[in-house]
Amino acid sequence: TEEGAPIGTGPLPPLVGKTTTYRVFWELNKTLHALDSIDVQAVLPARATWNNKIKSTAGTVSYDADTRMVRWQVDKMPADMTILSSSFEVGVTPIKSEVGRFSPILGETVFQATDSTIKESIRKTMPAQTTDLQSDESANGKGAVKNPS
Repeated sequence: TEEGAPIGTGPLPPLVGKTTTYRVFWELNKTLHALDSIDVQAVLPARATWNNKIKSTAGTVSYDADTRMVRWQVDKMPADMTILSSSFEVGVTPIKSEVGRFSPILGETVFQATDSTIKESIRKTMPAQTTDLQSDESANGKGAVKNPS
C-alpha cells in the first residue's frame, strides 16, 4: 500500500507449487451523472482460491463458489460522489506447465450500471488479470512463474 503495508504474501516471482496471494482492486471513477444498479463481476480461474478478505467503500462484494464468480454490487452512486472502490484477495498456486509464463489471477471483469439521468445502460469490459502486474512497482518484472530452487 502507499503506507508500506504488504497487500499480498508469498514469493515474487511466483513459484511452482507455492501460493502467492494477490489483492485485486476495483475502482469506479465517475465524472458526470449518478449511477444506479452498479454490478461488477469476474470469474476466478480454476486454480485461483478465494481468501474471503474483502474491503469496500460501498455496496457488497460476494463470491459464489459454484460459479467462481466474484461480484460487487452497489445500489447507487450519487452525482456528487466521484470514486468508489473495493478489493479482495485471491491465492494463486502455479503449476509446472506455467514456468516462464504468467499465471491467471482473475478472468475478464465486466462493469454494468445505469446512468440515472439519461436512463441509459453502461457496460465496460476489462481484460483478464495475470501475475504480469506491470502497473505495480513492487511486482513489475516479477510475474513469470519460476521453478523453486
